Amino acid sequence: MFYAYGIGGIGKSTLLHELKSRHHGNVKFLEADFNNSRLSKPIELMKHLHQQLLIHQPEADLFTVRYQQYQETLLRLETEAAAETQIVSAEQSSLVREYMGVARSSIVTEDESRFNPLSTRERFEKLLRQHPATQGSTQEKMSLRDLMLDPQQKLTQAFAQTLIQLSQEMPIVLWLDTYEKAQKDFNEFLGNELLKDTPLKDFPVRIAMAGRYKLSHGRYQHKFQDRGVPLIREYSLAKFSPQETQQYLKNIGVTNTDKVRRIWRATQGYPYYLNLLKKQKENDGAITLSGEQSGMVNLLLDGLNETEQRVVKLAAHCRWFDQQLIQALLQEFGEANIPFGNGINWFKWLTERDFTISDGSYRIDDVARSVIRETQHQEDKQKFCRIHNWIADYFEQLADREVSPDRSPLDKYENSEWQELMIEVIYHRLFAKNTEGKRQLLTCFFEGAYLKKPLIAISAFLTIASEAELKENKLLRADLQNFLDSIEKTIVFGWCAIGRPEKNYSISIKSQGEEVSSQVKSQIESGLKVCFRETQNLTGLAKCTALVSHSLRSYSDHKVSLSLLNQAYAEIETLRDLGNTHFIGNIFFDFAAAFGSKNSHEQALISINRSIEIDSENSKYYYLKSKILDNLECYEEALFSINKAINIDSENSNYYAINSQSVKSLKGDQKVIEIESEKSNYYRLKCKILYDNLERYEEALASINKVIEIDPVNPDINYLIKSILLYYLRRYNDALLSNEQASKINYKDYFFYIHKGLNLSLIGDYPAAIKSCDRAIELGGNEPILLVNKGIVLSRAGEYSQAMKLFDRVIREHPENEEGYYGKACCYARQGDTEQAIAALQQAIQIAPRRCCVEARWNPDFDSLRNDEQFISLVGESPSRDLSSIDVDRT
Repeated sequence: MFYAYGIGGIGKSTLLHELKSRHHGNVKFLEADFNNSRLSKPIELMKHLHQQLLIHQPEADLFTVRYQQYQETLLRLETEAAAETQIVSAEQSSLVREYMGVARSSIVTEDESRFNPLSTRERFEKLLRQHPATQGSTQEKMSLRDLMLDPQQKLTQAFAQTLIQLSQEMPIVLWLDTYEKAQKDFNEFLGNELLKDTPLKDFPVRIAMAGRYKLSHGRYQHKFQDRGVPLIREYSLAKFSPQETQQYLKNIGVTNTDKVRRIWRATQGYPYYLNLLKKQKENDGAITLSGEQSGMVNLLLDGLNETEQRVVKLAAHCRWFDQQLIQALLQEFGEANIPFGNGINWFKWLTERDFTISDGSYRIDDVARSVIRETQHQEDKQKFCRIHNWIADYFEQLADREVSPDRSPLDKYENSEWQELMIEVIYHRLFAKNTEGKRQLLTCFFEGAYLKKPLIAISAFLTIASEAELKENKLLRADLQNFLDSIEKTIVFGWCAIGRPEKNYSISIKSQGEEVSSQVKSQIESGLKVCFRETQNLTGLAKCTALVSHSLRSYSDHKVSLSLLNQAYAEIETLRDLGNTHFIGNIFFDFAAAFGSKNSHEQALISINRSIEIDSENSKYYYLKSKILDNLECYEEALFSINKAINIDSENSNYYAINSQSVKSLKGDQKVIEIESEKSNYYRLKCKILYDNLERYEEALASINKVIEIDPVNPDINYLIKSILLYYLRRYNDALLSNEQASKINYKDYFFYIHKGLNLSLIGDYPAAIKSCDRAIELGGNEPILLVNKGIVLSRAGEYSQAMKLFDRVIREHPENEEGYYGKACCYARQGDTEQAIAALQQAIQIAPRRCCVEARWNPDFDSLRNDEQFISLVGESPSRDLSSIDVDRT
C-alpha cells in the first residue's frame, strides 16, 4: 500500500492523479472516492471496484459468482419464510438485518450476562440450517452457509483471487481517495482482511490511497500497523516553502519577483492552489491575479464577477447539490442582484467550473469548499448558520414527503432514501448552531440502535468528523465540539450495546487486544452518560430507548432504575397512533422484559398483556408471559400460557423447556429463574433443576424429550436435564445412560460427574460413585456442594464417619451455607437417628427453606422418615411414589 496524507490543499489527490497519468496504459486503475456515500461498507467498495474490470467470462469469475450467490441468498433470507407454511416473521427480518450489520463490522459485542441468549451469530446460523435457501448437507449448501455466516471475509478472498488472476494481464492499482471519509469498518478490511490476509502482496496488485490523517491516528484503530513484513509505505505531504514555491513557479515560466511574492501570499505554498495557477497559465497563457488579492478564496474565485462568486459561496454550504437545490437556494438567499430566471442556468454554470466534481452527484471539491466555508463563517456567522439551517429544513421537507411524519419509526428506517435525506438534515442542522441538531442526532442514534439501523447517526457524525478534528472544527460551536468529541465511540460503536447493562457485555475489536477493547467500552459508556443528559429533549421511541438504556445502567439504585422505566412506559402512549401495530406490540414486549429484569413482575405482566391485545397470535408474547407468571408463582396460568405458545409455534424448543419447568413448579414455591431468550432450556434448568419441586415428572420428561428431538443446540445440557428428571423418577439406570450421553459431549464439566456419582450410589456401585465425586472435586475444586455430595455418597456406602468429617468441614468453613447441615441430616436419617436428622434438617431449612424442603421431599435418604409427623410438618407431604418403579434394589 502507498499512502499519502496531509491537510486539505496539500496535493494528495493531485498526487494520485499524477500517478495515474504517468502509468496510463500500463496499469489498470480501479478508482473509488469515499466522498461517494454509496461506499459505506467494504462489500459495496469491492463491488464498485470490480465493476471497473473487464470480465470476459463472468460465470468463471469467482467474485462475480460469489457476490451473486450472496445477493440472491440475502434476498431470499429477507423475503422467504424459514418454514413454507409461514410468512416472513418480523423476528426473521430483524435477525437478518442485525447479523448482516454484525458480520460486516470490525467490532463485536458479546453478551456476558449470567443468562445470556444465543449470540446473534448462533441464531443466524440456526436460521441458515432451517431456511430453504441454505438448508441441506450438500457441498453447495454448506458452502453457501459459510458465505452467509462470514460474507465480507469470503467475498474478500474471492475479490483477491479475481485481482490476482487479472493482474497477470496488466498490473492493477486500487486508487482510493479521501480516506478520512471512509466508515470505520474499512480500517479492518483494508488494514488486515485485504492487505494481510490475502496473497495480494505476492502479485502485481497495489493500493494507492490518500487521506488527511496518518494511519497511526486513533481514528484508524491501529489497524494499519505492520506486523512482520512491512506492507505499507506512508508519506507525509507538506506545503511548499517560499523557496520551493519560487522553484515551482520558475519551472512553469514565472520568474517576476513581484509576481512570485504575490503568488506566495495568495497560495501560502499549498500545491492545490499552485496547480490552479499552473492550469490558468496553460489555458490562458498567463497568470492573472485581480487587484490586491491575497486570500485563497479570492484565488479560487479569481476571474469570477461578484454575482458568480456569490453563487459559488452559496453552493459551498452544500455537501452536494442538484438543480432543484441550487434553484431553491438562490430563490431564498439570492437577493435581487442575482438574475435567476433571466436566461442563466446557474446549476449548469456551476457544473462547468473546474472546482466542481461529478461522482454520482455534483459537489464543490473538498479543498475549495472548506476554505470558502471558513471565510463565509468568519465574515458573517449568523448568515452562515441561517443558510445551513435552511438547507436542513429543505432536506427535512424532502424526507417528510418520502415517508410521512405520522408513520412509525420502523417504516422510516426501512426506507433507504429517507435515511440518506436525514443524514443531510443532521449534518446541516449541527452547523446551524442551535440545539435541534444535537436532538436530531441523538434521536436517530437511539431509534437506529433500537431498530438495528444505525446508518443515519453514524454517517452524519463521521461526515463532520472527516472534515476536521472535532475539537478543532471552528465552524461548530465550542460546546458542540466538546459534545461530539465526547460521544464519538458511542455513536459509532455504542448502538449495539444500548439494550444491555454495562456489566453484561464486552467489546471485541478484531485484531486488537483486550486493553484496546476495554478502552473502547469505557468510552462507549462514558459517552452514553453524556447522551442521557439530553433525554428530556427527546420524544417517542428515541426517548423510550434512552430511558430504558439508562435504567439498565442504574442497577445500583433500584428505585431510580424503576422510575426511568416508568417514564419510558408513559412515553409509549405517544406512539400508539402510529400505523404499524406490530411495531408497537414489540415495544410493549421489550418493556415487559425490561420490567421483569427489575423484578417488577406485575408491571411486566401489564406490558405483555398489551402486546397480546395487539397481536394475539404471536408465540413469543405468550412465551414471555409464561416466564412472568412463573415469577409471580401463578404456575397454572404459566402452563396455560406456554401451551398457547406451543400451539402457535410447535417447533420452537424454548417453549418445551419452559413447559417442562412450569409443570415442575406447579405445586412448589420455588420461583422460576428469569432468563432472557433462546437458551432458556439451558440456563433455567441448569440453575435450579436439582432442588425443584417436581410433582409431574413424566410430563416434564416428555417435554424435555421434545427439546432433544427438535433442538440440536447444547445437546449435553439437554441430556443432563433428562438424566436429572429420570433421577427424580428413581429410574437410575436410565438416568446414568442419559448422563453418559451428556458427559461424552462435555467431559470437563464437574456437574456431570457429581450427578453421575449420586446415581451410582443409589444402584449400589459405591466405588464408582466415590470415584465420580472425586473427579467432580478435581474439576470444580472444594466447593461446598461437591464436598457434601461426596459425603452423601459415603453415607450411602455406610462410611458414616468419613461422611461426617466432610459435613463438619463444610459447616466450619461455610457456616452460612445450608449444604453441611443438610448432608448431616441425610447421614443421620440413613443411620436411623430420627431426632438428630430432624435437628440438622431444621438448621438447613432455616438457611434455605424452599430448596431444602423440596430436596427432602424427594430424596430417598429420608424414606425412613416419610411417615414421621415432625418430618411432615417440617417439609410437607412427600409425593406418593410407586416404589415398584424403582429400577434396582439399593443396599
